[in-house]
Amino acid sequence: MPLVTQSDPGSEYYRVANGQSLLRQWHDPILKGTSQDRWMRDKKNIPPEINWSQLRQRFTPGYKNVIKLGILEGWYDPADTLDCMIFHWVFIPYLQNELDKIMINIRYNKYWDRVNKTVKRADHNKVLPHGVPNDMYKNAEVYGALDFKVTAEAEAIDYVCALYALKDHDVFHLVPPTFAVLAKGFYIEMGSPATTRSNVWKVYLDLQRRFIALEAIPEQVEWHSSLMQARE
Repeated sequence: MPLVTQSDPGSEYYRVANGQSLLRQWHDPILKGTSQDRWMRDKKNIPPEINWSQLRQRFTPGYKNVIKLGILEGWYDPADTLDCMIFHWVFIPYLQNELDKIMINIRYNKYWDRVNKTVKRADHNKVLPHGVPNDMYKNAEVYGALDFKVTAEAEAIDYVCALYALKDHDVFHLVPPTFAVLAKGFYIEMGSPATTRSNVWKVYLDLQRRFIALEAIPEQVEWHSSLMQARE
């Protein structure tokens, strides 16, 4: 693990920051009571966030129009619990699959290889070595780079995961388990169609009709509370 992690200010990063700090304190007690995560502000954003911002500019507009279609047609109501559950179950895996395709395409075209073979623009605020990323990775000693990583003990990782990343926490479920069982059963009845840009709303609507046709949905309250927790 790194000596210090860095992230954007925001409650979604609290557990990451706390987990990192606790791991560092576990291996170096003198750090007790300190934070080992650096909150990045202004324009000094971390590279992964910058890359994500660039990806959103290229990826988001087209898929935003796909999603907007369902709202304009009245198929999807964000305030309706059932609609939201079906939307999560169908669209999140669909969008993830589309992102995976982009990453495969990036690797196929050797985008990262091209990026890492060129010298980055000079940055006087940067304290790390300057040069071609691939060269620095392969010949770190030539650039005066030092190895600051800390090897984390398996016991420490298990302890932090149990404290900040419980596997059965609702946040790790795409939808409530009871809903997922019903949705998967309906999806199999439909022939398990692969979701694409042209049929994703059809899959959504077919599932919606099957849920509406149920005589009763006793877990509706549970789904609503799970949805509210996920949004928070």
